[in-house]
Amino acid sequence: MDQRLAGTHDVLHLYESTQRCIVRPANCRIQCQGGCVNKKEEAGVIASISISKSAGPVLDDERLVLVDALRGFALFGVLAANMRAFNLPLMLYDATEKVFPSWYDVWVQALLDVFISGKAYTLFAFLFGLGFAIQMTRSQARSSGFPWFYLRRLGALALFGFIHGFVIWDGDILLPYACTGFLLFWFRKATPKTVLTWGACLWTLSLLLAIGRWIASRLHIDGFAGTGAPPDLTKAQQIVALYAHANLGGLVHENGQMWRQWISSAPFTVALSLPLFLMGLYVWRKGWVQALPERKTTLRRICAWTLSLGLTTQMVCVVAHHLVSPDQPQTILTLILRLANLVSMPLASCGYATGLALLFQHPRWRARVLWLAPVGRMALTNYLTQSIFFVTFYSGIVTGLYGRVGPAWNMLAAVLFYLAQLLFSHWWFRHFRFGPVEWFWRGLTYLKWPGMRVA
Repeated sequence: MDQRLAGTHDVLHLYESTQRCIVRPANCRIQCQGGCVNKKEEAGVIASISISKSAGPVLDDERLVLVDALRGFALFGVLAANMRAFNLPLMLYDATEKVFPSWYDVWVQALLDVFISGKAYTLFAFLFGLGFAIQMTRSQARSSGFPWFYLRRLGALALFGFIHGFVIWDGDILLPYACTGFLLFWFRKATPKTVLTWGACLWTLSLLLAIGRWIASRLHIDGFAGTGAPPDLTKAQQIVALYAHANLGGLVHENGQMWRQWISSAPFTVALSLPLFLMGLYVWRKGWVQALPERKTTLRRICAWTLSLGLTTQMVCVVAHHLVSPDQPQTILTLILRLANLVSMPLASCGYATGLALLFQHPRWRARVLWLAPVGRMALTNYLTQSIFFVTFYSGIVTGLYGRVGPAWNMLAAVLFYLAQLLFSHWWFRHFRFGPVEWFWRGLTYLKWPGMRVA
């Protein structure tokens, strides 16, 4: 297979020597083997998609390597942010200083909260919408029929999420993302303007929902009385003792109990995720990914503003959390900080994404950015592997260290494990075309099993 980077034109993906589209300047038409594909106004979208006769698994020549690299970058953030949840009950997720008060643990956790926590999941949600747009473009180019394959894809993802959340780890995000994907599906034919309008309105609604939850908590309405309240340390200690001494059966049982409590917050997760999904859809529909070189100046401005505003606001929120009102969650100041946090996380994620896109276009940095692509190419496998390994490792099944490892050591473990995943992913794709879970997911999606071995 002849794989090269089409770095001097609009398309940022790997391509083969057959059935590839030839990208011409924006004022020209796109030509492929067999004739013209589409009109010039559709060039930005169709140019990055190779056309084949029937729907099927994504081939190597249709992979946007920058998207894979972004996903690989975000995966490290997901792991680093999840480490405290692998090692502590979710009720202590924002209160690790109560269990690990040493200065180095507090500082490491503060840095994680400023630079990583929340930003990785935000970027993942954005990339989900972007991936949806790419698949819908391929589907529409090949057939005008109803894209049943995508509903099967979401159904399979929901199944993975249910098993992952109920059996392995109660902090699963796959099931909420699958539910959000079903909502995103109804925007598949929407214009960019419609997508942007809905995204902005839904994002505003998510902020209003946060305000509503705060008001309901202040009024002690049933179901919200504990929202934002200081964690019950006695109950947390009981959970720690259960997980630290649990065998496999006990671990699954306790995790199922915790998951049933956590899933009640899934509607709020969906409400926060859908605007981010829509932004990914909007960016692709507007042709930003397909025309990065032409938008380099704009990307620099977006990166500078969003990164500075986002991270500065995150610093203020983290400092306020530790110094101003750690045990007074119902004050108006806490509401302001909560809203500032919700707004600034996407800004910081946007800064990371545009920054990586700029580095990708730099000759000296491109190869380094591409090193992240294999990890992102099998992101589902790596995400599930992280949960399985660390949940098992910290539980009574292996070490019984649950609740005893602070943020500093957790961060070291996350770095080492991610490096291992990075090396393994590179080795894997020298021999196989898909990650193992991705291969199974594609089989369920397209009702046929793609070949695994690299020819």
